[in-house]
Amino acid sequence: MFVFLHRLLRFFVLFWLVNTGVAMVLAPRLKLDIWNKYHWLLRKEAEHYDVAFVGSSRVMNSIDPVIVDEVSGIHSINLGMGGAGAADQYLILWEFLKTNKVDCVLLQIDYVTLMDYFDYSFRDYIWLSYDDDPEVRRVLIDQCGTIRYFGWRLIPFLRMMEFSSQYRFFLTMDPPSKSGLDETGGSVRVDGTANGVVDHSYAKFSESKSAVKYLIRIVNLCRQNGIPVISFQSPYSAEIEERTDRATSDGALSKFVQSEQLPFWDFSRDLYHQDELFFDRHHLNSEGVTVFSEMLGLRVKSELNPGNDLRRLEL
Repeated sequence: MFVFLHRLLRFFVLFWLVNTGVAMVLAPRLKLDIWNKYHWLLRKEAEHYDVAFVGSSRVMNSIDPVIVDEVSGIHSINLGMGGAGAADQYLILWEFLKTNKVDCVLLQIDYVTLMDYFDYSFRDYIWLSYDDDPEVRRVLIDQCGTIRYFGWRLIPFLRMMEFSSQYRFFLTMDPPSKSGLDETGGSVRVDGTANGVVDHSYAKFSESKSAVKYLIRIVNLCRQNGIPVISFQSPYSAEIEERTDRATSDGALSKFVQSEQLPFWDFSRDLYHQDELFFDRHHLNSEGVTVFSEMLGLRVKSELNPGNDLRRLEL
């Protein structure tokens, strides 16, 4: 029995050492995956933008910065991420502002963000690559729990096993030197419609305390950096009225922007009954992105006075 336990212990020690070594070799290569928008954004440095659009997929898939810039005469970037909850959005902006300058933030807030109504709202497997930053560590622990986080830290190969489907290691090919996102300013369009699939689900509004906490952190982060914040809502399909309690969610949104003293641009109903512009009830298709980006560009041109120092705007 003693011999068996001794051999078992040797096996586990060897297993830990070998897999930890492999994990330590692979971990730095995760950041090389600039096909992933997170890593693409977080590798940017020494860039200066007039406006950064922050939010979930209703930013990423709904705003084309190239069109906004052409219409308004500014230089902007799309920081939106698909499925990103408020904590994710906060860390994206936190990391981005460490190495880049932004003069104004347009923050997209809606019932989806206020509810944290996402399948996987916090990308822990991304942020584990950036946890040398104490703030990233704090948010990871807050979102994932102390035990789980330190399990990933003390057993380096554990996250490689858990999130293997999410990671590219570039073991047999060179990592990309440029991403298609460079040409679109971070915008990712979708085409067509949702293949005729009708979603009849109903989202009863229930505000997430965590989401509100991190939205406030976004606002405070901007103010600490002297960056004005404008809140806005991207367009919905008219179908949204039947799929969630708009009266309650609109009330919660209004309460939030008023408490934080934020300007609010509400485009949510501007394209109602133009179903040909939507991929689904939350997202515009490629044609809709063009229409909305032109609308947004005109609003920016009208209210932000491009060419002035946007940091000094009295918003």
